[in-house]
Amino acid sequence: MKITPILLCALALGCGNPPATQFIPPPANKWSDARLIPVLEAQDHRDSKALLTLLRDSTSVVREAAAMAFASVQDSTAEGGLITAMSDEEPAVRRAAAWALSFVADTNAVKAIAVQALKETDPAMSAAFYAASFRALMRAKPDHDPEELIEAFVKTDGYQRACIAEVLRRMSKEKLAPVERRYIELLHREGDPDVKMLLLAGMKNFNDALAKNTVTELLHDPDPKIRVAALRAYASVVEHAAAPELLQAVNDSFPAVRSTAVELLEGMKTLDGEACWTAGQESADVMVKIPLYGLAVKYGDEGTRNVATALLNSLWQQPADPYVRAALVQARYGAGPHAMDTLLAISCGNTPSIVRLAAFERWVKLNGGSLREPGTDRDGLANDELFAYKRYYCGVYQKVLNTGDAGLIAAVADELLEQNADLIATVLDSATEAKARVALHPIRDLETLQELDQVIAKRDGLPAPSHQGPPFNHPIDRARLATLKNGKEYRIATTKGDIVIAIEPNAAPGTCTAFDSLVTSGFYNGKYFHRVVPDFVAQGGCPRGDGYGAMNWTMRTEVGFDGFDTSAVGVASSGRDTESCQFFFMLAPAPHLDGRYTRFAHIVSGMDVAQRLVVGDRMTSVKAD
Repeated sequence: MKITPILLCALALGCGNPPATQFIPPPANKWSDARLIPVLEAQDHRDSKALLTLLRDSTSVVREAAAMAFASVQDSTAEGGLITAMSDEEPAVRRAAAWALSFVADTNAVKAIAVQALKETDPAMSAAFYAASFRALMRAKPDHDPEELIEAFVKTDGYQRACIAEVLRRMSKEKLAPVERRYIELLHREGDPDVKMLLLAGMKNFNDALAKNTVTELLHDPDPKIRVAALRAYASVVEHAAAPELLQAVNDSFPAVRSTAVELLEGMKTLDGEACWTAGQESADVMVKIPLYGLAVKYGDEGTRNVATALLNSLWQQPADPYVRAALVQARYGAGPHAMDTLLAISCGNTPSIVRLAAFERWVKLNGGSLREPGTDRDGLANDELFAYKRYYCGVYQKVLNTGDAGLIAAVADELLEQNADLIATVLDSATEAKARVALHPIRDLETLQELDQVIAKRDGLPAPSHQGPPFNHPIDRARLATLKNGKEYRIATTKGDIVIAIEPNAAPGTCTAFDSLVTSGFYNGKYFHRVVPDFVAQGGCPRGDGYGAMNWTMRTEVGFDGFDTSAVGVASSGRDTESCQFFFMLAPAPHLDGRYTRFAHIVSGMDVAQRLVVGDRMTSVKAD
């Protein structure tokens, strides 16, 4: 065929070409598949019967999703269906069934997972079944031989090592003592800082020279999470002799080390007050300086007490955020009628909730906690004086309860749980109980209501009530879910720097949808990080700022394959299916949270920022990237 110039032009213009295929964008997340909507509905409504039917669907993608849904539902009555699903022809279905089964496992389920694990020939599937069988075994038979765990630790890798280290470090002294040398050998050889930190936390179980030398060597490790764990272990191993090292650590370059040292110092029974004052003077961190001055007031001689008190009073006169004010409340006020009256006035006043709560907690501490039975001495009080004190004590608790403040009511409930039934009945009579309940929202204040129910059961001589999740009250916004790409990023700008997280709607569709909605509304802008536990979590998003705030709705607990390793982002709750607006960053692995809390995202950049967060740091803005 002769190619003419005209034919070349025609070819160049596309003459005779087939019509272009229309581009179809990939689905945002797995729930874009309409076949999975019944699974999503059944999971959200905790409809095990419907999920069991879907577990037998002709389509493997539906069977897999249904099997995985049981990881969130955690219904033991589904055991038989999940065991059957572990023989499914599709590997993905088998894996999901084993994982879901591991959260409700009994000895029968443990055996079934182990049998299927031996049949798997693919290394990735074998690893998945091993992880499921380990979790199932921990649940069905929590008492284990440490020698066997150490052997398993040596033979495994990745996140599973953290899971085993977590179980080991939580064992009793009696269990670990016979394997101390092997345990310390594991610690010395471990190269993963996260796993090493977990093993180091278990050193609190030993108190001999070998343990002391081991933890002492790590007090100045380059990794701050190791220094934090070493400080805690060191304080347990050497007890009161740890004070000099702790006072040195309050000036560490890393905030988590400093706060851990202060926390441990505050737990000691006696200290050198002047040394505390000196360390406070040398510190540039006000949240270190304040508690050290408070310890100087408590343990120093008259001159040291006067100087430290003057410094605390000076700090009180300066503008400060609520968390600094709360720390000052805890440090400034000592025993005496004037201090007690002032603390009570602050508790029932109009200051931020975190300050009111700190004042009440300080009042309780100064009062020595629980009261004894009538007829016994309380610091030398005669019987009539003791009865008068009890009347005062009960009157204060009723006054605090009558504020209607959810945080204060929860704090009173915590204290009342330590009292006898007669005293609880005196404080929490029917009128006071009714007034407290009326003040609390049935969903938003669910955590406080649960604590109140615990106290009432003790008062009435009844068994402690088991956790009951609230009724379904927050359907997933399907239209919003359809727009959420798995891995969509959000930038959390904090007072310490930016943290970027990527959401995981495939695993947590309801949580990711609610989070996106709150971000879009600007809800998180200006919220504080109210709870930071070094080597554990940094938590924020509470509308009250004290941890007792929530929305008027709750979400369902959603569980995926990925666990709570370092950089995971989870949702706080007061029990299954009570998740709301507060979220937390994992600063270290915590496998014991797996299956109990919802992981909905992970940090993709800014982990160094998250590690440096302290109580009182703020989210200046949270936006989708």
